[in-house]
Amino acid sequence: MKRTLIAALPALVLLAGCEQQDLSSLTVLGGDPELDRQIVCSVGACQERNAILAQHTLYDYHFQANSAQLNDLGQRDVAVLAEAYLDSPGPLNVQRGRAGADLYRSRVETVTEALRAQGVDTSGMSIREGLPGGEGLGSEDAVTAIQRSRTPVRSVGAEATSGMMLTPGAP
Repeated sequence: MKRTLIAALPALVLLAGCEQQDLSSLTVLGGDPELDRQIVCSVGACQERNAILAQHTLYDYHFQANSAQLNDLGQRDVAVLAEAYLDSPGPLNVQRGRAGADLYRSRVETVTEALRAQGVDTSGMSIREGLPGGEGLGSEDAVTAIQRSRTPVRSVGAEATSGMMLTPGAP
């Protein structure tokens, strides 16, 4: 139980940091609560940006319902991607979801125009329906994880657990 609480504490601080209005009792660095809030929110924003870039994928929920128009989330994610693509254009996935062929083409055109409006040269980019990016799990690590999932975990008191451990490179 103690280990679970200790492991969860940083995540709870990050989750609470941006939402909590009265931060007088929360001090990450032991200093000014407003500075602490800004640091926590900055770390969260950096992680969010990195996730958008690693995934480089837009879904149905990035668009207005049954429309090619980007919603607020779609506009934000396209802006993050555009900033990165200014220096280094790369692949961009637009998932088709439930959109018909015409709507899907319109969505791709909308995204392409949004990138161009932000100064991105889309001529060499691949904008298509593809799998989301990210590092994933190497084949050797996947085999290790599968093997571990088949090996029962020893009981350690009342807190014993079993299951697959997906820590890449772990022995």
